[in-house]
Amino acid sequence: MDRANEILDLIKPHVDSVETFAVTAESVNVSYRAGKLRSSEVQETSGISIRAIKDGKLGFYSTTDLTDKDKLLESTLTSAQFGGEATFEFAKPAQGEVFDGYSTETARLDIQELSEYSRELAAKIENVTSRDEVMVEVDFSRTSYDQHLANSKGVNQKDRRTSLSGSVSIQQVRGDDVFMTYDAHSAVTPEEAFNRLTEKVMEQLGLAQKIVKLSISDGELPVVFTPAGSILLFYPFMLGLSGKNAHLGVSPLSGKIGEQIIDPRITFVDEPIVANRPGSAGVDDEGTPTKPITFFDKGVLTGYFHNLKTAGEAKTESTGHGKRGLLGQPGASFHNPMIKGGDVPFKEMIKDIKEGLVVESLLGMGQTNLLAGAFSNPVNVAFKIENGEVVGRVKDVSIAGNTYELLKNSLGGLSKEVALVYGSLRLPYIRLDGVSAVAN
Repeated sequence: MDRANEILDLIKPHVDSVETFAVTAESVNVSYRAGKLRSSEVQETSGISIRAIKDGKLGFYSTTDLTDKDKLLESTLTSAQFGGEATFEFAKPAQGEVFDGYSTETARLDIQELSEYSRELAAKIENVTSRDEVMVEVDFSRTSYDQHLANSKGVNQKDRRTSLSGSVSIQQVRGDDVFMTYDAHSAVTPEEAFNRLTEKVMEQLGLAQKIVKLSISDGELPVVFTPAGSILLFYPFMLGLSGKNAHLGVSPLSGKIGEQIIDPRITFVDEPIVANRPGSAGVDDEGTPTKPITFFDKGVLTGYFHNLKTAGEAKTESTGHGKRGLLGQPGASFHNPMIKGGDVPFKEMIKDIKEGLVVESLLGMGQTNLLAGAFSNPVNVAFKIENGEVVGRVKDVSIAGNTYELLKNSLGGLSKEVALVYGSLRLPYIRLDGVSAVAN
């Protein structure tokens, strides 16, 4: 008998209902830096997490040690005795859309293959740059895991998954000028996008060689956020659309379903199944079937995302967004979120801009009130637009504003291009006019 069902049968007679989640995972990680392999390792992890409801209270226990069954039972019952109110029931058996998230090709990748792949990607940059000035780092990680969810309602859900993640970063040092940029990607199985990781950083390295200044020291400018830079605008959605935050009343979107929140050109969706994307799932990690959901329909708020617990607290239904790791309680998160693109290519979007910015990344993203949509950050990688052309890199510039206000009142356009960001998030170039900027 497998572990999930074995532990389920052990605990079930002592509680009102119980859920077990067993995981076995293997990961291979390599890091190539400054012309040589810096580190490589293989990690194996296995364990089980348990949620139990007894006398209206919810208990949770997790462990990687399954040898002492008496201790496991006692710890679970103790956690339920002192747990909080159980506001939900565990999922009942239900069939979701089938998604095969396992790749034999990925699962077979070993340290030698990932090391060679990292070396080849790094060489594309090292062969055309000076190692005295530019340091290249390439990291790859392959993970294979089996997970098994079982509960006393009859759910018996097994899933095999693989993921391949890669990143390329460069750091150029010239005197007191330091330029750093980065790109990353993840997928279920190897794909061409991993080979293209070097293209973006090399393009930005080329643009960074010419440092230019803005004509203003303090004012408002049109700012175009690249798909990676648009994460700044996505984070408030991730926090504001949280069913937990909405129910607690801390989200600026609380109680606003049906209202026009942002520009009608913006539609924000979450698709649970997209080919080769690691975030895809036909059934979430709590046994709830997933489905495509539009959260902003032409700028109108349509709802929030929930797992079982947040849905129970809000007295609604789970939206199939339960996500969990090995040793933690389930949370709620998107699968494959996307802001749909517009009709104008990026180059057309900037043609009428006399002076503006293209922002790729910012510093201190977590240090502002992202929940409220407020931001005030120095740019990390940004370029100047002059008379409709990107002409060079800017330094010592900060931008500020409020995401919700700018997306409602100052949207200059959405690009036709929509790009994957870090593997599951899909965003266009987003132009916002009238963003506050300060240049030193």
